[in-house]
Amino acid sequence: MAGSHAERADELAAQANRELKKALDSSADIPDGGWANYAGTGREAAERVMWERVRALQAQAQIHATLALNDTAYLRG
Repeated sequence: MAGSHAERADELAAQANRELKKALDSSADIPDGGWANYAGTGREAAERVMWERVRALQAQAQIHATLALNDTAYLRG
C-alpha cells in the first residue's frame, strides 16, 4: 500500500462520505405503502449492504487516522 496512513485515512473518509450520500439518498425514497411494503424486499437487503459498506469504510479510515497519529507521535519522539 502506497502513501502514508494520513493519506489513506483521507482517501477512505472521502470514499465513506460518497457511499454515505448514496445510502442516504436510497433510504430516503420509501416505496408506496410505507415501511410495511419495504421490509423483506431485495431493496432492503441491498440497502443493508450499503450501510455495512459505509461502516466498514469509516472503521478503516479511523484505523488509518489512529496509525497516522501514532506515526506523528513517534516522529516527534
